[in-house]
Amino acid sequence: MFAPSDSADHGPAKKEPTLPTEMLRAEWVYGYRGRDCADNLHELGSGEIVYNIASVVVLYDPRAGTQRHYLGHNSSIQCLAVHPAGVLVTSGQVMGVNRREQIAVYEKFDGFYGTPDPNWYKPHVRVWDSKTLQTLAVIGGDKLQFGVCAVSFSVSDGGGRVLAVDDSPGKILTVWDWKNGDLLCEAVATRDLLETAAFHPMDSDLIVTAGKNHLGFWTIKKITAGSSSKAFLTMKKGLFAEHQAKFVHCLDFGLNGDVITGDSKGSILVWKKGCNRISHSNAGAHKGGIMALRVLTSDVTLVTGGGKDRRVVVWDRSYTRQLRECKLDRTLGGVRSICTADRSQMFSGNSLFLGTLSNALCHWTLDLETVEPAAKGHADELWGLAAHPRKAQFVTCDYSGLVVLWESKTHQPVWRTQLKFAAQSAQFHPSEEILLIGTTTGRWYCMDASSAAVIEEHQSGEDNKQLDCLRFSPDGAILAVGSHDNHIYLYNVENHGKSYKKTTRLSGHSSFVTHLDFSTDGRYMQSTSGDYELLYWDVAARSQLQFKSAMRDVTWNTQTCVFGFHVFGMWQQGADGHDILSCAASGSRALLASADTHGKVNLFTFPCSTFQAPGHVYPGHGSHVTSVMFLRGDDWLISTGGMDCSVIQWQVVRPAPKQSAKRTHKDYNKPSRLRPSSTSMLSAIEEFLPENECRSAEKAAVSDASTQTSRPGSPDKTSRHPSPQPPPDPAQEEKKMIQQLVDSLFLNN
Repeated sequence: MFAPSDSADHGPAKKEPTLPTEMLRAEWVYGYRGRDCADNLHELGSGEIVYNIASVVVLYDPRAGTQRHYLGHNSSIQCLAVHPAGVLVTSGQVMGVNRREQIAVYEKFDGFYGTPDPNWYKPHVRVWDSKTLQTLAVIGGDKLQFGVCAVSFSVSDGGGRVLAVDDSPGKILTVWDWKNGDLLCEAVATRDLLETAAFHPMDSDLIVTAGKNHLGFWTIKKITAGSSSKAFLTMKKGLFAEHQAKFVHCLDFGLNGDVITGDSKGSILVWKKGCNRISHSNAGAHKGGIMALRVLTSDVTLVTGGGKDRRVVVWDRSYTRQLRECKLDRTLGGVRSICTADRSQMFSGNSLFLGTLSNALCHWTLDLETVEPAAKGHADELWGLAAHPRKAQFVTCDYSGLVVLWESKTHQPVWRTQLKFAAQSAQFHPSEEILLIGTTTGRWYCMDASSAAVIEEHQSGEDNKQLDCLRFSPDGAILAVGSHDNHIYLYNVENHGKSYKKTTRLSGHSSFVTHLDFSTDGRYMQSTSGDYELLYWDVAARSQLQFKSAMRDVTWNTQTCVFGFHVFGMWQQGADGHDILSCAASGSRALLASADTHGKVNLFTFPCSTFQAPGHVYPGHGSHVTSVMFLRGDDWLISTGGMDCSVIQWQVVRPAPKQSAKRTHKDYNKPSRLRPSSTSMLSAIEEFLPENECRSAEKAAVSDASTQTSRPGSPDKTSRHPSPQPPPDPAQEEKKMIQQLVDSLFLNN
């Protein structure tokens, strides 16, 4: 790594590092977590739909088509519940990363380190206000060990209690007074998988839990000894008799207090309040498991959602006669969560939102037979990301082979297509007509960017190795493909990106190739590999450059390589080569974004050439952030999560420009600006110029005025001894100076 020639001492920048003035704001989160979360879709009193993905709780307004986001968590959220009043929300997360021990310098600018709770990174439950997005309580950080797999508010006492189930091998059920942070009681619920738990709506001392080979009816009992009392939990197991199923996936409560469950055999079972025996059943209501159910309080009917059969069914009050039905498209997957949409006042009649196993969010009006997707995300590990060269669009692709072109302004997919192989990387041709998708098998596809039609299919390498990066030269004439076989393959590109001919295999890396960049003139290329190596290449000679110092003044067309002089400042103290998976410089070359393995997106000033440069840190992803990229115009930054399957669109928020920064002739014609009082004329003119420009103009005008009134060394032509001149009129002199300033402004503009 060599510093540019114009750097002082050819070394790292000596100036004080500064934070970028720009900041990021989460504008939209694509997707929904339904693949491995149950009952995480609810309606708020405001009519908003609340759900979780990654470490974000999304508050979606179906009327306005907008999102708000609660970003208080620092790791993946597994569950959430809504207070009976419809305003407060509780959400639980898994174990985070204690970066205080790993990367001490992050403490300077990571907001999470400001908390007085030393257990902030541990599994915990948060209670927060959905109107203000302010956290009201954080509980369980010193008690929970693995993660929180279920939460619920009590109902009959006004929501003063919260239950949380620790996702430990013992599945510990805990009950809390959330306002005081007191643990009231705890017990081991089951040794198997637990899927859901809830307070009984009519009795806050009753709790029902469900999971694998498990249905538990819990009672909170108190022992009073003198002035003190202690609570403890007792359980009665549900007795299934001939209806025994391997899993009880979901539960809800009837208006009469009955407990209603759905299981893996597709049966609806009803349990009388206070009883652990089945009162009546609807066996085989679905083919395959019932993954979600919800009692509609408006007409006391029941809605069930199937996983395998993808059916959504409305049942009568006896839960045995079918009233309505719809079937989800195969691309949406089976039903995972159901919530009503009665408060939104957007839909006529009963209306439902459905969360699916393929991480989609759908809307169904019961009077209609069709289901409308509201949000469709990815359902498998997500790595591929590419920004459109001309439009505010971007492509994402995942290990299921799903490729999606998104429109950032509407937050909707332009098209979706399914490939045969797991997709790893993506790249647009500069002509904007062609899109390339690299896979984990060494194949890459040439596709029509407007229609998603596959034009050609190619194979790079002979060992079917993963293709981590694809990069076009700035003129689009050369394609470089970085492979897991440690080689870079070069192709000549013809017919505006529709035809390719392999020319060279570049060898030099001793590990898999991770990132590639071309120089702005297309003559050189830089690449990084899995063993933290940075190499340079002569594209025309098809060879590696041995003298890296010759590259010190090369300007790169993109900056995705995570090593190099212009980006080394983003590596913080204690970081290893795996901590940053991706980086990208903005089109203006003013900003640098990086994606780390701790679920954070980081924003720095570019070039980032000072040791441990300060930057803004943004939470949102629940696992490693695999890619970041600025869109055309630098108004948005896109980041992709790996295992959390999320895509977050960040708005680049710039500081408000000074009013004087933009000057037009139309501004000068405003009466209020052209007719200031005599005492404020100069200050009025100064509004149209930056401070340094105004000083220069004022200095020049004063200089001109003094020169015109008195020219030393220039004798008077009419008289060798001129008569004394009367003193100048101050008002006339001020008027003349102002006129000269105005004339100067118009001449300069």
